[in-house]
Amino acid sequence: MGSQSLTKYMSKIGGFSYENITARPNERGRKMAKYHRIIIDGVPYYREYSYGLDGYGEMLSEDELVQLLLEEAVDEEIEISQREIEAALRRLFSAK
Repeated sequence: MGSQSLTKYMSKIGGFSYENITARPNERGRKMAKYHRIIIDGVPYYREYSYGLDGYGEMLSEDELVQLLLEEAVDEEIEISQREIEAALRRLFSAK
């Protein structure tokens, strides 16, 4: 996960594996949510865990968690067309 360091603790509990994922605060100083990975029948699910409330949020699939984390992490979307890139490169090389 790039600049965000993850510490993972893995243990086996019953018939499924359980992984506690702890993320350090992001650059804005906000604490990132903490999630537990629960693998049931080989399928990973994730639940946000609140230590203060000592409780869980809803169960998420890996795709849902990735989408949620991207929404939190991405500040701005910049769209550039391939045509604009090629035109800018032609201008750069023709200026020489």
